[in-house]
Amino acid sequence: MAQSNPWRRKITKGVPFMQKQILVIDDEESIRFTFKYLLGDHGYQVETASSSEEARELFTSRSFDLIFLDLLLGLHSGLTLLKEIREHLPHTPVVMVTGAPDEQTISEAIRSGAFAYIPKPVRQDTLLTMAEKALAYRSKLTEAQ
Repeated sequence: MAQSNPWRRKITKGVPFMQKQILVIDDEESIRFTFKYLLGDHGYQVETASSSEEARELFTSRSFDLIFLDLLLGLHSGLTLLKEIREHLPHTPVVMVTGAPDEQTISEAIRSGAFAYIPKPVRQDTLLTMAEKALAYRSKLTEAQ
């Protein structure tokens, strides 16, 4: 008998399920792959971008329900991109991901509109819990409109 994945949750609960659209922006291929696999395994539709330019093409042409954004994208700052995302998708929560959590930079990210941050390496349960919290927050924002 095949053992079920303990992290998989019943998503539909008898009603039509509309896949939530998530964008993962990170210059590390392993992070993009891991996030896409873990989130996709839980029913989310995941797009990835490896650079600011690639991300910009995606978030200016489509809507996303949640964005995970690396704080340092190669030579570019994720904070600069965060400000652009806030202009284009003001109701989409952005979760910053960082391998070097620095209190000043994290504070600046929160002031610039980030929903939260998670440190690398990212644990599976942390990623999934953060996605659920951010998407619940977005639902409340859109219901209030």
